[in-house]
Amino acid sequence: MASPAFDMSDREAVRVRVKICEGKMKPVHKKFSVDPQITTFEVLQSLLARAFQISGEFTISYLAFDNAGRELYLSLLSDWDLDAAFLSSSDPCLQLKVETRPFEEGTHL
Repeated sequence: MASPAFDMSDREAVRVRVKICEGKMKPVHKKFSVDPQITTFEVLQSLLARAFQISGEFTISYLAFDNAGRELYLSLLSDWDLDAAFLSSSDPCLQLKVETRPFEEGTHL
């Protein structure tokens, strides 16, 4: 039997708090809710792009805590990462950080 703390089947919505960081500009914050049963990583990316009017590339990370209780941000790169974020870091609210990635033409990493 699964632990109740990790059972997402009875959660109809997860509250999400998002902070977007665009270069040296002051961060912008937004709040919304998602259904963890139907929200995929691709859907979350689309919601964030529309909510913050992002036309370029961006990264998403979520606030988690290490074994010592220190805050750290973990990257969201897939549906698996999103499920892990819902399970481990969404009570009472999943905190996301979005960083836009400005690319200059002719710059190669």
